[in-house]
Amino acid sequence: MKNTNLNKILLPIVFLIWIGVLYRIFWYEPKPETVSIPLASKVSLNISSSIEADTLSLSLDYDDPFNLNERKRKKSVGNHIPPGK
Repeated sequence: MKNTNLNKILLPIVFLIWIGVLYRIFWYEPKPETVSIPLASKVSLNISSSIEADTLSLSLDYDDPFNLNERKRKKSVGNHIPPGK
């Protein structure tokens, strides 16, 4: 602790900064924003005209990433014990 004068200045500043951080985390409550919607801006929706058919198509022709069919085939061949003579 060579710079005691500097520490006397910096420690209270650090303390005040941490007080501000803790205040914002635990006790700060922002003012609620009030938004008024004019009555003339309400729009009536015709639901039957807004429903459209789904045109989404999926491309699911990818290879099996885990090779499950290959594993089953190898296990069935590898675990097969021929009957003894």
